[in-house]
Amino acid sequence: MSKPTLLDAFEGGTTHLYIGPPGTGKSHLCGSICELIDPEKVVLIAPKPREINSYLYTKYGLNKRAQIFRDHRWAPAVDSYEADGYLRLMRYLLSLYEDKETQAVILDPLTDAVQLAAHDLLKAERAATPRELRDSIGFYGALRYKLKDMVQTLVGLASADLPRPKHVLVTIHAQPAKEEDIKGKETADAKAKGIEFFGDVLPMMEGGYRRELAGEFDIVGYTGVRYEFEKRPDGKDDYTKGRRPRYYVQLAPDQERHAKIAISPALAEKELPNTVAAILDAVLKAQQAGAAQASTPGLG
Repeated sequence: MSKPTLLDAFEGGTTHLYIGPPGTGKSHLCGSICELIDPEKVVLIAPKPREINSYLYTKYGLNKRAQIFRDHRWAPAVDSYEADGYLRLMRYLLSLYEDKETQAVILDPLTDAVQLAAHDLLKAERAATPRELRDSIGFYGALRYKLKDMVQTLVGLASADLPRPKHVLVTIHAQPAKEEDIKGKETADAKAKGIEFFGDVLPMMEGGYRRELAGEFDIVGYTGVRYEFEKRPDGKDDYTKGRRPRYYVQLAPDQERHAKIAISPALAEKELPNTVAAILDAVLKAQQAGAAQASTPGLG
């Protein structure tokens, strides 16, 4: 009998969205799922081919079996508008619903999968950008539905009623919320403030769906990196060595970043090391603390 893992505590799979600038450890965080699951049972979906050679993807061999979805012949500059990446990606995601072997699915990054959906809409009119379409406003409405369909298909892989529910990990780059457009007019982001809570940092994608994206996932974290001195045995900074990077993931919300944990009470820590094991361990401890408090007379 295999030894129980952190993942055994959850019914179905867990869904994770990690948002952050390039170089802040998003791929490392997703690849760390291989510390908990046999790498042979982890699928890496790569809309940006170079991502497959990130350190942990290479260490665990995910790069050798990665599923690449890219529109290689999308090149409007030379009048080439071939685009089937979005359809191939959707078909592949649907095929995983009956897959009984795969236990985790990584999509890294969603940023480039958004481009596949955009190409699927632009190709009919052989347009390079939405501005070249007859109905650019209609483009953004259609894109919203395509992205919602893709993301909900992806997170649906965690559903407990599947033959094999999967843990789903998705990365996306970050962008600031936009207050004004290029003409100085108030944007939809600005109008939504006070009605929707999404913070000042948003996922990097076109259209209003970026403000809804976090609602599709159990765990939403923001990755970051700081440069710090190592500590001496007495706890003080060791200035004899240079600063070293410390990668972390923010899981508690603040005014700028709408991080969240929907599957446990609030965590004691605002930030954690950027590994799936550290995150799920903190989630389970929060769940246990919440259950103990609820069962204590006078505290429920």
